[in-house]
Amino acid sequence: MDERQIFVCKLIGKAELFYKRDMMKIIGIPVGLQCFKFATLAFWPFGKEIVYGNGMFSFLVNLIWIIFFGWEMALGNLIVGCIWCITIVGIPFGKQFFKMARLSFMPFGASVIG
Repeated sequence: MDERQIFVCKLIGKAELFYKRDMMKIIGIPVGLQCFKFATLAFWPFGKEIVYGNGMFSFLVNLIWIIFFGWEMALGNLIVGCIWCITIVGIPFGKQFFKMARLSFMPFGASVIG
């Protein structure tokens, strides 16, 4: 390989690296913002409500979320909520885990109010 071919290969490699890094930012920032919703609800869940908005973009992003992350989180919170509901004392905590399961299933377009 001569110098020009090496230069072109390096240039393409750097462009690919920058593209991947920028794509991780584009995908990672919205997902990171949803984590703040989970943290807000997990820190003190009592007295908070989840309000879901409508929109095609949030619907499409929620579908992607469900496929990759949402079903696992929702299933885990659902199982823990059922375990908490075994006793009378644990029913309020179980309800909060069910609320968290619903939020973890479809977080995009939702707002935690309270």
